[in-house]
Amino acid sequence: MLRHLVLALAIAAPLHAQTQLTPEVLLFDTPSGNVVVAFGAEGAFTVGPLSVASTQTIQAALAGRTSSATRYVVVGAEDATRSEGDGGWQRLGAFVAVHENASGRLRGEARRIQAIGADLPRVAYSEVIKFALNGRAYHAVHQKAGYSDADVLVHLEADGVVYLGESFPGDGYPIIDSAQGGTLDGLIQTLDPWAGGGGGDRFVGARGPAVSRAEVRALRDMLVTMRDRVRALARAGQTADQVVAAHPSREFDARWGHGRVTPEVFVREIYRAVR
Repeated sequence: MLRHLVLALAIAAPLHAQTQLTPEVLLFDTPSGNVVVAFGAEGAFTVGPLSVASTQTIQAALAGRTSSATRYVVVGAEDATRSEGDGGWQRLGAFVAVHENASGRLRGEARRIQAIGADLPRVAYSEVIKFALNGRAYHAVHQKAGYSDADVLVHLEADGVVYLGESFPGDGYPIIDSAQGGTLDGLIQTLDPWAGGGGGDRFVGARGPAVSRAEVRALRDMLVTMRDRVRALARAGQTADQVVAAHPSREFDARWGHGRVTPEVFVREIYRAVR
């Protein structure tokens, strides 16, 4: 039910011009979410939720940046019922990988995906897959189940860029998609290592601009506060409706309450997670 409500609230966005994060890393704001592309003389590496339209745009942008046709692509976590699979990359000769949990769900969407000019990714990985390209290493690492059980973090270490995808929604409160195995504690654990200390890494969430470590820390701290606050109310015997009426997210709504997930839906997410 949560997924259907969030989808009803989603607003389609046009494909925007790319943002250059570093001399060799681009960020594309696409209708399906942020896509990160690293490029160089040996080809390009891409991560994010894919679409046929964004693939065409990214290929056009890369035409003037690399003469190599090599393409490595990692599919970011997303709602399987909205996924465009490999976004048409494999028909262009790209190597496309997706986490095995997402791969299983995508099989049920094969006919729809193929009808729009895309295919199911042919490679699935379980925990870590490393790509070596342009003298750099790009690590795609499976995370604890947070938004879903197919969450992946990609570290472009040499470029100082970390792709968090739906673990950092970028447009408001996060979705914890229990239908796809998501959990609140897993989401917090994914953010934890990046919330402390210093460092100049830039973090790319599912939507919105790249952010600093301070923004990641703020989201992690909010989630911990909400978990503890709602858990205390639930243990005191309050129902979900009573907890919603208490408005435990009041102090956070101005910052995070205007995205796809309303404050009420978010509080109910937390309540289900701590029961």
